[in-house]
Amino acid sequence: MTNLNAGKHEIFNHGPLHELVIASSAIPGIFQPVEIDGNYYVDGGVMNNMPADPIRNQCDFLIASNVVTKVEKSNNELSGLKSILARVFEISLWYRSRLNYDACDMIIEPLGLHNYHIFNFSKSKEIYELGYYAAMDQIERLQEEIAGVRH
Repeated sequence: MTNLNAGKHEIFNHGPLHELVIASSAIPGIFQPVEIDGNYYVDGGVMNNMPADPIRNQCDFLIASNVVTKVEKSNNELSGLKSILARVFEISLWYRSRLNYDACDMIIEPLGLHNYHIFNFSKSKEIYELGYYAAMDQIERLQEEIAGVRH
């Protein structure tokens, strides 16, 4: 998560899980920061959207799931302040996610996510299926990799 008071990325391994999940999902400008131990926290993606590096040495095989897509946008799609700010945030998340790709053994990136907006809650089943099928496409490789790690 991002500690707004200190201006740093923090990893928690203790505390009320529901509070930590809510804070780690608090997208700036959309949701209010969450106060934990006197500090305000927001989505960790502000500083580290794919925090693979902090746990790399604790894993035999590290799987990441990246749901941040970047496709080209037309001028019409970037016609207002809101769409421009959303695009800047999207590009920033996409770029920062790739900084930790080398720390991962496998990255699952569902195809077609660019057709959905982050708040398409009514499409959650379709979005879930994209992720499910992307993971299933990797299942054979995953089984081979895990078997290799165990030997």
